[in-house]
Amino acid sequence: MFLWLGENKAMDNLFGRFTAFIEENSLFTQKDKILLAVSGGVDSVVMAHLFKRAGYDAAIAHCNFMLRGAESDIDEDFCRQLGKKLDLPFLSVSFNTRKIAKQRSISIQMAARELRYEWFEEVCVMLGYDCVATAHHMNDSVETFFVNLIRGCGIRGLHGIPVKNANRVRPLLFATRKEIEEYAAIYQIKFRFDASNEETKYLRNKIRHELVPKLKEINPLSEKSVFSTTKRIREAEQLFDFAIDQFRNKILASSGKKSVLNLIELKAAPGTATLLFELLKDKGLHADQAQMILEANTGAVFRSTTHRFLVDRDNLVVEPVPDGHNATEFSIEMGENLIVFDQGEVQIERKEDTTDKFPSTSYQVFVDESELIFPLTIRSWNPGDAFQPLGMKGKTKKLKDYFTDSKLSLFEKEKVRILVNNDGKIIWVMGHRLDDRFKIAPTTRSYLEFTFESK
Repeated sequence: MFLWLGENKAMDNLFGRFTAFIEENSLFTQKDKILLAVSGGVDSVVMAHLFKRAGYDAAIAHCNFMLRGAESDIDEDFCRQLGKKLDLPFLSVSFNTRKIAKQRSISIQMAARELRYEWFEEVCVMLGYDCVATAHHMNDSVETFFVNLIRGCGIRGLHGIPVKNANRVRPLLFATRKEIEEYAAIYQIKFRFDASNEETKYLRNKIRHELVPKLKEINPLSEKSVFSTTKRIREAEQLFDFAIDQFRNKILASSGKKSVLNLIELKAAPGTATLLFELLKDKGLHADQAQMILEANTGAVFRSTTHRFLVDRDNLVVEPVPDGHNATEFSIEMGENLIVFDQGEVQIERKEDTTDKFPSTSYQVFVDESELIFPLTIRSWNPGDAFQPLGMKGKTKKLKDYFTDSKLSLFEKEKVRILVNNDGKIIWVMGHRLDDRFKIAPTTRSYLEFTFESK
């Protein structure tokens, strides 16, 4: 049986704050299974002791990143013995972190972080653990604040480490590093020491050992002051997100994969560039691009890795990057009745005699069969293409001029397909206008009914 000393009221107070913090933040319950991320350092070892003392259903999980030679193996064995001492299940895994970092083209620190949490998730799924507890404390959150501030960030980078994120919980965020170390000393808790935490070549360590001590010279309570500030920033962020959602509902309309943002209403709002970035960051928009868009003239196009952003008069049109199939040509042989192509499909029906009825939509045309020379072609339009729009009494008009008069945006023009006769004449600007030369007339003996359904 594991015994706890009870002579130090201050440290018993730490335990009381630990259990109260878990309950106040609804991190988990006594019924949940908790996976404890334990490295062997003082923070995670004290966390394991606190979990045991509180009677939670927990297990120790240790990652051996194979970065410190024999020391890494000693850390793993220490955590295994800790599991036995506390009568907690022990799980471990080893990674060739340097090799994996090279394969993924990322830093060793980033690779270790990714591998760690990937494995934790696998264990939770396979063994039914409800959440993963890490031993981040108040000082870690303060250091994170300064790391992000120095690197440059928006409001979201200044809220420190969250108490809960999905199934990851941080039950020690209420405590300082000093309080945790004092608890370890009072209860004679042994732990492993990692010398790399003292090296100032890493930004976080430099903040910990150089910046924070300077701040404490100015204000001995600077760490708690900064931590309190991060909590207020987190609440401000919640208000910020609420306002962004309100603007999204008001000025951003989406239909399928296309979105249209009202630039006039956007520019009337406060913090215009920030608002634009927040609304479209999920489309890959960069913060610098947001300001450039606000200053751009109509017709300007900006790109992210996944989307394009077109300034179209009073709107910003947002669409996915095309898949590269726009130049493909599709042939229509005589007798075919359904053609599927990159922008939709066309149904073709042959009718005898003529008709005095006319299509009620530009997505359907009646074409005099006698004027057609097969095979027909559906293709993208070219800058030199011209046709004789229905109703213009034989006058020829270039497609690019027709599109300008119709106020089509760049993205809309890219999607236009034309139906072309085998002699090169344009039969139909699909979804827009029939060529006058192919209309049915009183002398028509048969005609083809083309119905276009776009994507």
